[in-house]
Amino acid sequence: MIDSFKYLPRLIARFYQSQEVERYPSIPWAPFRQPVRQARFAIITSAGFYIKNHKPPFDI
Repeated sequence: MIDSFKYLPRLIARFYQSQEVERYPSIPWAPFRQPVRQARFAIITSAGFYIKNHKPPFDI
């Protein structure tokens, strides 16, 4: 088992563990209406994007 709260102070960990997780009945989705070859895709991330041996690692 992974302890996600391992490095949090006990009071904060106890607070988050007492919160209820909101469950959704289903995932909202729309049918794909065009061939994949004609579609455009985007990657949205909050992390640095790194291609091995192509660019230096991203680090702040």
